Amino acid sequence: MQPEVLRRNLKWASDMVNDRVAKNEISDSEGKQYLTKYANELVDKIDFKQMDDKQAWQYAEVFRTAERWDIAQKALELAVAHAKKSGNQDRWVNDTLRLAQCMAHQGKRKEAIDLARTVFETRERDKAPILLAVTYEIAPALRGHGLDIETAKLIEDAIGQHMQVMIDPKTEAGQAFLGAKWHHIRKAWDLAVSLYREAGREDLADAARERAAKMFQTQGRL
Repeated sequence: MQPEVLRRNLKWASDMVNDRVAKNEISDSEGKQYLTKYANELVDKIDFKQMDDKQAWQYAEVFRTAERWDIAQKALELAVAHAKKSGNQDRWVNDTLRLAQCMAHQGKRKEAIDLARTVFETRERDKAPILLAVTYEIAPALRGHGLDIETAKLIEDAIGQHMQVMIDPKTEAGQAFLGAKWHHIRKAWDLAVSLYREAGREDLADAARERAAKMFQTQGRL
């Protein structure tokens, strides 16, 4: 199956699952299990010999949903290399962050943190994916494995990256970003504070909470 077909089928399944969850017909966990199972069925239809570097990121989406982190890593390594070679900064940022997630799930946690930080060098207009990937994909895979302090610091630095994002507020994407911006920042701060506490560092948790309060107060968001 071509990658466009795979991604279209996966989106159809995801939309169906989200609709059933919204109607309380199934739980979040049941929906996730269904989507993972369906993605694994799609994986069985992929001929890896047909996968080229340009399409690798699309195949990786199926692999990640199937939680096949090992083959997702291989696909994303191809995707990252292609993005660098072609100068596609947006794809490089997204695929590097997804590669870090795959590494974290496979126990390569320190490498995942270091890799995620490499995208901080990107342009302000390409920084938008960083905080969401770190907060909702990378940090959960790192949590509880002895690197909670380092993970919390990564989240704090990702918040700083989110504050630097430059978008066009007149576009639909720009308006969506601004509408959700402070929601994601608050979620990120809450997670960072929790990780410091879970690491037994109440002092760091209190300091982080104070930094968060100062940020929200400065921005008029309290």
